[in-house]
Amino acid sequence: TVNYGEGSYTGHGSTSGSTYGAMYEATYDIALNEENNAIFQPLVNVSVMRNEVDDYNETGAGNAGLRVSGLEGTSATVSVGGRLMGIIGGNVFGRESLGELRVQVAQDLGDTRSEGNVGFLSNPGFSRQVKGSKAGTTGLQFGAGLSLPSGENGTIFVDATADIRSRMTSASGSIGYRYNF
Repeated sequence: TVNYGEGSYTGHGSTSGSTYGAMYEATYDIALNEENNAIFQPLVNVSVMRNEVDDYNETGAGNAGLRVSGLEGTSATVSVGGRLMGIIGGNVFGRESLGELRVQVAQDLGDTRSEGNVGFLSNPGFSRQVKGSKAGTTGLQFGAGLSLPSGENGTIFVDATADIRSRMTSASGSIGYRYNF
């Protein structure tokens, strides 16, 4: 809602988009004990992502409504770090739970600053390029995960990750089920 003088208007809008990419990770197992149930993995991770967001057209504001377009970009991330993995226990099927802790230093490359074209609906030919805040391109990533065997071929997994950078910190988590056949 935008207030002006004695009046106001409320603008609405929605958009959608997609992200797709590829990731490759290389590791090497270093056993920390004779039973090989605790290992350290130095790791290198490379990923490339393409982001595309549909145009946004604000409604409810008449000719003062905003149009935002050109929200797309390709970025890459290279990270180096280590992962500590270990067996945490077993179940009735003779399968062990696996826990992990990881730390990585990440460097972003490519389109690392969001930007788009912004203008009024009343004049679609006139717009200005607006750049968003530029988050730090070097980050420190922390993560933890747990894989719990479920049946003879299935595994329930839980994972949490934090990414700390200048002007941006994010946290994410996932839970899922893997079936090996």
